[in-house]
Amino acid sequence: MGNQLIKNTHIDKDPIGNGGVGAQWKMYSGHRLDRDKRPVGIFMYDKKALAKMSTSIKEEYLQTLKKEPQTLARYKHPNILSILEPLIEDPKAMGYVTEQVIGSLYSMLAAQRTADIFPGELETKFHLLDLIEALQFLHNDVKTCHLSISPENIYITPDGKWKIAGLTFATQLVQNSTANSPVEFMTMGGDVKLTPNLKFTAPEVADSPSQCTFASDMFSLACLVYTIYKVGADKNCSNPYLINVNSVHDHREFVKRIDREDFSCIPSALRPTIIRMLNNDPNMRISINDFANNAFFKDPFIQTVKCLENLYQKDLPQQQTFLRGLARIILKFEPKFIKTKIIPLLNELMKNEQLASSILPIYFALMDSPDYLSKQDFTTLIWGAIKGLATGREIPAQALYLMIEHTEKLIEYVEIKEFQSTFVPLLGKSFECGVPKIQTIAIKRVEALYQKIEYNVLKSQILPRILILCTDPNIDVRKVAIILLSKIYTVFDKHILNDQVLSTLEKVRKLNNNYKINMTVLSIFEGISKNIGTDVIIT
Repeated sequence: MGNQLIKNTHIDKDPIGNGGVGAQWKMYSGHRLDRDKRPVGIFMYDKKALAKMSTSIKEEYLQTLKKEPQTLARYKHPNILSILEPLIEDPKAMGYVTEQVIGSLYSMLAAQRTADIFPGELETKFHLLDLIEALQFLHNDVKTCHLSISPENIYITPDGKWKIAGLTFATQLVQNSTANSPVEFMTMGGDVKLTPNLKFTAPEVADSPSQCTFASDMFSLACLVYTIYKVGADKNCSNPYLINVNSVHDHREFVKRIDREDFSCIPSALRPTIIRMLNNDPNMRISINDFANNAFFKDPFIQTVKCLENLYQKDLPQQQTFLRGLARIILKFEPKFIKTKIIPLLNELMKNEQLASSILPIYFALMDSPDYLSKQDFTTLIWGAIKGLATGREIPAQALYLMIEHTEKLIEYVEIKEFQSTFVPLLGKSFECGVPKIQTIAIKRVEALYQKIEYNVLKSQILPRILILCTDPNIDVRKVAIILLSKIYTVFDKHILNDQVLSTLEKVRKLNNNYKINMTVLSIFEGISKNIGTDVIIT
């Protein structure tokens, strides 16, 4: 549905859930049909659902639905859902296009996707901060009360960010005043009206006449926080609501005694704040700024990630110092949080080659811990950044050293052909760099890896460079190269031994060598003599 309505966009056949006021909009995944094929979210409403309504009610209903994308388009903030194409309508349907989403919190509850609602303590704090920052923008910058903070108006993006939408009933306030709200729960004669979700509505908004303040959003936010932590505590979505009522009368009665409810699902450090946000008197509730500054959100792990998000603003020494510290504590973060939040930030920083030597130890620490990073995770999340560095025109010496040092670990995660095309040239750079420390570690890694490298690659790309290093002026480099040769020469055919290896050994004999080198050369001669004969060697 809607392909004829929304042009230049592929829309997947099946919806991914519902969202928006009254959860009336069906959400679809899709992508642009232009060159970049950008993934998008598509919101569609089929007007067939209005068939039994009277004309006047139908028109009012449609106008309320239309107000959602129309209002949303006016607010620009990283944590408010972005409209990419405005509302489009025909006689049968209407729709609009947004940035890509994987669903609404409402659809996650309906599908019992508990891990998406409560992924863990740390990630949940970040999700709450996403919502807090959006509300700070609305309250502080544009002086607007949302009035419909509830699961159907919270959307999740593919990178795990939570974003607010559903500004259908948004009301602008003068300073911290009280205003009449556009919400009308009390209907006459069975009229059908779209309203905010009563389960998440402040008592003053549910009253008639409806009133609102910024504190109304704080009540709704507290109800949402309860739902999130209730799902986390119960590990299911069977009864996640604090105010589980369906009528204004029942709502009014429930909120009178709301402080007597069981709030044990909420962390103890946050519990008194949430209870205060649920006070019947709006004047007794805290502001969104007070909530943002709550000690609960001053978690050192949160502060660490916030610093990582803004690290690009620091100078290079400060960045390097911070990343070295992060490498020491990285395994204290939740595995899923590392994948969804930290690795994407590190990959972005890896574009600065000067930071590579500070970031690589973090990647390698994760690779050493299978519970944190599977082979599939590595391929999807990290390999692109490492490959980009390895195949770049230039690579800092320390980063080169670290990658060569960890080639044995990398080959466990990378297919052999991919490894050869990426890291064999890197070994070549290491052999030729002229830095003994790097040359030595590269030679030692060949000893551990040569049996996994294809013969033709070993013969044409590795051996010639090793033979050059066998006569290197630096005696330490020369020694490890000759020791390596003594381990691998047996894999080569007689022609290579005769044409390349023996001639190199003759050159080595003429150099000023130590006892270890001379004895190793002698052992190679003896081994080759058994293969191609003493006469050939003497010649």
